[in-house]
This record gives sequence, C-alpha cells and structure tokens, in this order.
Amino acid sequence: MKGKPVRPGYVKPPPFGAIRLLRFSAPHRADSTVRLPILIAAITVLLAISTAEARLPKVEPTVILAGGSLRICSDLAQRSCTHAPPRNASTRVPARFAINAESLQAAADPALWAGSEAGALAIHSWVKAVGRRVESNQLGVAAMEDALSAVCLDPRGVGRRCRRGQESPWRSLDDASRAALLAALELAPTGFASERAYPELSPADAGIDVIRRFVSEAAERSEGAPRIAVVTASALDPFEPVEFYLSLFAAFGAEAEWWPLDAALARQIESGAGCERLEQARRHHLRLARRDQVYPRLAEQQVAACRNPDALAALPDKVQGVFFSGGDQWRLRQAFFAPDGSPLPWLQRMRAAHTEGRLVVGGTSAGAAVQSGAAMLSNGSPEAALTALGMAAPPPDPGCARAGDCPSGMHPESLSFWPAGGFGLANHAVVDTHFSERAREPRLLRLLDQTGARLGYGVDEGSALLLRGESGHITVEAIGQHGGWIFLHRPASTPAGLAAEVWYLGAGARMALSVEPDGTVHAAAEWALACAEGSAEGSAQQAPEDALQSGALRLAGASLGRCGHETLDLAAGSGRIRLQRMAQTRVEATGSRQSIGPLRMEYRAP
Repeated sequence: MKGKPVRPGYVKPPPFGAIRLLRFSAPHRADSTVRLPILIAAITVLLAISTAEARLPKVEPTVILAGGSLRICSDLAQRSCTHAPPRNASTRVPARFAINAESLQAAADPALWAGSEAGALAIHSWVKAVGRRVESNQLGVAAMEDALSAVCLDPRGVGRRCRRGQESPWRSLDDASRAALLAALELAPTGFASERAYPELSPADAGIDVIRRFVSEAAERSEGAPRIAVVTASALDPFEPVEFYLSLFAAFGAEAEWWPLDAALARQIESGAGCERLEQARRHHLRLARRDQVYPRLAEQQVAACRNPDALAALPDKVQGVFFSGGDQWRLRQAFFAPDGSPLPWLQRMRAAHTEGRLVVGGTSAGAAVQSGAAMLSNGSPEAALTALGMAAPPPDPGCARAGDCPSGMHPESLSFWPAGGFGLANHAVVDTHFSERAREPRLLRLLDQTGARLGYGVDEGSALLLRGESGHITVEAIGQHGGWIFLHRPASTPAGLAAEVWYLGAGARMALSVEPDGTVHAAAEWALACAEGSAEGSAQQAPEDALQSGALRLAGASLGRCGHETLDLAAGSGRIRLQRMAQTRVEATGSRQSIGPLRMEYRAP
C-alpha cells in the first residue's frame, strides 16, 4: 500500500508490548551491569516516541462536513464511473435473494416485527406464497421486489396474484420493514468478494477533492501513512458499505479500518447482555437478520470488538481520522449515546482527541448532520418547515404513511429535530446537507428561529465545509464541486417571518467566525469586490422565481453578486423569500465559482 512518505529522522515506536518485554525480561538478580543496558534501551525507546510526537506540528481541531452525493465510482456504483471498472473473481456483484426454508424462517422471526407473533405468522404465509410463484432460486433486488409486489393474501390467508384494486403487503411496509425483509432473504455470497472503489474512474465533478482533503488532514497528524477509522452505523445495513469505504481510503494511501459501532453493539455492551447474542441484538435493534452469514468476516470482527469494549472505545487515540458514512443520523446517535442521553465512552474519547487536535473528524450527509452542536435536524421537507413548527422528537420512519404507523401528529414530511443535538463537534451550529439541491434553506431558517441556535451550516452535494479552530474562533473553508452556506440567525421584520444573515462560500473560499461567550456570532471575510462583472456561476442563467426549486437560492445569490443587482424576491410555498444585498456585501469570484456575503435572507408568510 502506498502511504505518506516517512519524514526524515522518524523512528517508528515499537509496540507497547515490546517496552513491557524490555522491562520484565531481565534476569532476576542484582546485577547492575545487566539491568543498566536494559534501562538505557527503554529510555531510548521512550525518547524516540517523544521526539517523533514533538516533530508533528500542532493542528487545531478540525471537522469536515460533506453534503452528500460525492459520486465515487465502485463495483456497485457504476453510474458514478466514467467507464466500467475492471472485473475479476473477487469483484463484488449486486446482492442476490431467494425464498427457501432458511430465509423464510429468518423473515418470520418475531424480533423483526416488534415481537408480534401474529405479524410474523402473516409474513410467513405471504412470503411462502410468493416463493411458490418464483421460478428462480436467485433474484436481483428489483426482481425480488416485483415478486413481492405481485402476491396478495385473501381473507383466508391464502396467497394469490394480486387482482385489480388489491394491494400486496409489500406496498404497505415502511422502508425499514422492507429492508428487514430483504435482509432476511439475502443469499450469502459464495467465495470471497469485496466492493472496491475506483476514485480514478469517478467523474470530474465528484467529491474526490473532499476525500483527498480529509486524508490530507489526517496525514498532518501522522508520521507515516495516516490511520482512518470508518463508521457505517447510519446505514440501514451497517455492514453493506464497509468494504467500499476501506477501499476508498486505501486508494488515497491511508490505512483504513472499520470502527464496528452500531446501535445493536452499543446496547449489548452497555447492558452487559453478552456478545454471543449479538446476532439476536441486530434483529431486535436494527431489524437485520443473517448478517453473520452474509458478512461473516465483518460479523466476527464486531463480536471481537464487543468482547473488548475498552479497545473499542480507545480507537480514537490510535487513529488520525474518523469518517462517518451517510444514511440516517438518528441511527448514528443511537450508536454513540445511551438511552438516557449520556455520551458513551467511545464518543467521549473521540471528542477529547478531536478537541486536542489529534483527530480530524468528517462525515457525509447524515455523517455530517450528526456533528451538530446545537439542535440536530432529523427530518422534514422545506414546505413543511414553512407551514409549521418542527417537533422535538425522533424522526418518523420513512414510508410510515404507507404502513399507517406514523407517530401521532407526524407524517413523512414533518419537520423534526433533537434538541440535545448530535456529537457537538460543529460547535454552536445546526448542520444540514444536500442543501441547495433539495432547497433546504427554509428548514434551517425555521430551526434557527425555533430553537434559538445562532449559527447554521448548509452544505451542498459534492462539496464540504471544513471547520478549523477552537469554539470561539473558527475558520470555514469550502471544498469540492460547489460549496455551502453559513446562516447567522437574525430577527424577522414580521411576527410570522424567518430571517438570517447568510454567506455563500464557493469552493476554495474561506471566512472567519467568532463566537462570543453569550453565543453571539460574528462573520468576516477578506473579499474586496463589491460586485463582479458577469463572470460568476449562474451569470448566464435567468434569475430563479421559486425558492423551493433545486439550487434556486444558490443561483439567486450568484445573481446578486453581479453588478446592478440588489434584491431578488422568490415564491416560497404560499409566502415569499427575499434575498437582499447589504451595505457590507462583498464578492469573491474565481472563474465560475463565486462567494458572496453577507446577504439578508427573509421569509415572509402570506
């Protein structure tokens, strides 16, 4: 594996076991001529370690927030490849599914269905009926979903092809229930195969710069090749993306390893329920069956981690970077906090290593949102954010409307947040992702206003915001394809309105934030231009009219960067959003990328 070149004069520290050997292997006799060389050797080793650590420059606390959709080529993500990657015997292929005696039994486990024996029996009858109509014993995911969609149960519980007006049970399952069923039906692979990432085959506008910068930040904290731990607990199946991320970071010269945390492992360790029952815990907490058969090596690794919780918690002290994959930030929170809301030991260790500058932390999508230091966003559409207050509650299950089991007062589009926030590494801030592309500006406006948070970050897809510094002084830098927004909460001009002072940072731009003890946030950027002459991104495009369209407010900000443009009013549901230049507004334009701020963004209700 290629890694970062070793710095001149670097002495690789021996393992601590070797030091103990030096100390305890001397003959037990009072012969100072024997013990003295051993003592000198031990001191030499310790001095070498101290010298190596001293050569590493002190780096300020750093967190990298990626907005998702990094578009990196892999065996299973060939739509993100410029051309097909090479194939061989160890190439991972898409999962295959079958209905047989073993998978049917797993699918009907009551643990997957909230402990309901009746629900498990209904699933058994239905899936068994589907199996009678499936000709192949190996189906791809689309074919299996089609088969499940085609079979209904009559009033006697007999399976038959759905008639017009009938609806298969598959169509009434929420997303988590569908994932639980498919996991139970997934076939174990034959032979060894792992997903490989191909960053060199990824398109030019992908988020490769984000990953490269993360590895570079980890390398600044390492003498040799940086060690990076990957957390996949946010995924519906935490085992599925592991090999992709390990391969991706290895391609950039890092030594990558899986930090095998998820909610099931956390509950087993915390409760002392026993690591030999980890597979059952996955069924109960994650609604995932047969992971020990589909991913046997990873399952064994997780059991080993369960049996040594001290080493599991100490991993942040042994690596230079921790990266969190995308998915659901609520799942991540469950893996790092106890049910009473207290941080688990591994979160405490990660926070300490990050605060001391020894560890760079990054994440994409949910892996970025969970870093919120203020309230943590967990669900909600921009439209819902404009019409009602958010609910301080766990998010509804995706697809809950299909299943008819949404929590009282909520629906799949309801805005929800967790007041205690996430991991807290994005100090004082609410973090949102997929930002401009999903027109999520109203969500951040609403949450800042409702919770009293003063600062928000909105990160665009294929991009990241790098935060560096102590809690009171933070430098923000944009990386990747587009960039991201910084929101500072401001009072609205009308009682039902929402407002913020906003900045947009294009890739490569930097600005500074300072936070006073009372939480007041100030922003500053050393940009000289009052306006740009038509060279900025979007200058050739027509100004947008609807703020809830993808990328509309980003384009509006670019339009205001051009000379002669002062204010834009855009429709926003039944109200309007105004984006307006201020007396201090300045622009930085580099090629097609533009940064601008401060601007005033205000939503006015009808």
